[in-house]
Amino acid sequence: MGGKYVEKSVSTRNLSLLSKARNHLKAIMLGAKLFIRPIRITYRYPIVKEIPQEGYRGFIVLDDQKCIGCSLCARICPASAMKMFQPQEKKLRPAINYERCVFCGYCVDICPENALKHARTHDVVFESGESMLYIGEKFTVDPDTQLLTGNVRMYRVKVDDKRGLIYEPIR
Repeated sequence: MGGKYVEKSVSTRNLSLLSKARNHLKAIMLGAKLFIRPIRITYRYPIVKEIPQEGYRGFIVLDDQKCIGCSLCARICPASAMKMFQPQEKKLRPAINYERCVFCGYCVDICPENALKHARTHDVVFESGESMLYIGEKFTVDPDTQLLTGNVRMYRVKVDDKRGLIYEPIR
């Protein structure tokens, strides 16, 4: 084994008293600037809610009037999250298990009648695995109508070249 061990050390900073005072003054000014006008890169969830852009793949909602029960959505689902069931005296209807869903959107894309669509909501809390199964009426409720209401400040995220993510208030 060749090689030579070289000890590296941080060079000592021989700063003059004036340079040290200037650096301290810069640090104090930066602290004061951020204290007066903070650059916030996060938001106070759930008091403040981010509204995703159009085309966002949130929860999947079924329009029961449009569904013809063709089962294409269940066949194409790569995670086997979409299954067909038959309510009493009705045609086959899809149901989704969000415990398995990967939000790929294949089911929405393949639906010949546009009976499935993505909502813009994705942040729902479940208390049990059984509550993640959306079947029947539960699958037809658009979560956007329930969650985008109330006293929540809503923001849309934009990308700024200088500051990064900017949260633009909507209401």
